[in-house]
Amino acid sequence: MIVFGDALYFLALVNPRDQHHSAAKDFARGYRGKIVTTRWILAEVCDGLSAVANRAIASALVDHHFEQAGFTPLLVE
Repeated sequence: MIVFGDALYFLALVNPRDQHHSAAKDFARGYRGKIVTTRWILAEVCDGLSAVANRAIASALVDHHFEQAGFTPLLVE
């Protein structure tokens, strides 16, 4: 199965204070399919994590999830 990953999912996944954090974490643990997203969503996630204190989290998220874990950015024009 293929699902679309929106910014809400990615931001909730890395923010323990987010109201959707538990649901995002549970989904990430159990889902074995492919997640697709757009470059616009990637930009939104990085913007949401652009505070100096969060930049390492943004970098790790992009490195791990978007480059290694099978996330596919869709090209939307």
